[in-house]
Amino acid sequence: MGSNPGKAIYLYGAGVQKLHTVRFLRKHGVKILAILNTFRQRSCEGIPILRFGDFLLTNLDPESWFVISSPSVEKEIREMLERHFPAENIFLFKTTPYVEWIPDVEEYRAYLVEHWSGLSRMYDELADEQSKKAFINIIKGRISGEYDYFREIYAPDKYYPEDISHLSSGEVLAEVGSYDGKTLLDFLGHCPGYKAAYCFEPDPNNLRVLSEAVEKAQQDGRVKIIPKGAWDCETTLCFSDSDGAANLSHVAEEKLLNSGRIEAVTIDDTICEPITYMTMSINASELKAIHGAKQQIINNCLKLAVCVSYSGEALLDVWNYLRELVPAYRFYLRHHLEYGGIESFFYAV
Repeated sequence: MGSNPGKAIYLYGAGVQKLHTVRFLRKHGVKILAILNTFRQRSCEGIPILRFGDFLLTNLDPESWFVISSPSVEKEIREMLERHFPAENIFLFKTTPYVEWIPDVEEYRAYLVEHWSGLSRMYDELADEQSKKAFINIIKGRISGEYDYFREIYAPDKYYPEDISHLSSGEVLAEVGSYDGKTLLDFLGHCPGYKAAYCFEPDPNNLRVLSEAVEKAQQDGRVKIIPKGAWDCETTLCFSDSDGAANLSHVAEEKLLNSGRIEAVTIDDTICEPITYMTMSINASELKAIHGAKQQIINNCLKLAVCVSYSGEALLDVWNYLRELVPAYRFYLRHHLEYGGIESFFYAV
């Protein structure tokens, strides 16, 4: 696509991928005028998010270009756009992993070459053939950007795959990144006899939905919401919230437009009783949070489900650190998304 002098370029789709697409295009000098969606949101990194119906009232320039940023509903978005704009002006990044978190595939290839001995050792020590197939396909998918590699290894039951995680009464859950409460409700369904559940969620938009879900579930005080981030020390972090969009809140390295600040704590200092199961998906901050749960992991050999998708290094870094803490861990690798390279999880049991 290159730079876009004189071209009006818009994204369509304000879901999980919009942030990655915005950053990818900006890196390559592409200016985005607005993000279109079926409903209005505030903004994303200073770019207004407009309802598509409102946009059409004032913008019918046939020379406008559109990038679809919600690939899971590509067909529906393309059909809507083609009613008003030429099909040749509508684009989709097939190489989704590059857009999401691998800005330079050659750098990622160099990383793989440099660390191949460690990655090979990890592959050899994975606990089952399904994990080894997942490992191969994740690497191939990351290098090629082809969805098919991820579709081949898609596994349902994120956090609670029955062939890996065996839950029993008396479980104490630490859910790090509770989002809207759906995964918590999954846990309640899998383990009604649990003892306690601690939900870390600093995003104010997610917190409102999570609190409503917990109230409706009527768990007699066994669910405890912790409105803070999980980190390797007690601190204050710059934070970009989701603005109501799916799974987009994240710790920001520098203050961005519309970002705020959150309190962060360690899991070790926050949860006094022994944790038996910990799930974690916090958009590239997983290793920091694991460092802050070091004593819980060592002392209790708790079961773990950790997302390793949001950086090219996470797969090896998380595996190395966890096996250092608990050498007896068995590691499984599963991929829980059909449409792209995120949602890959390590399970340690």
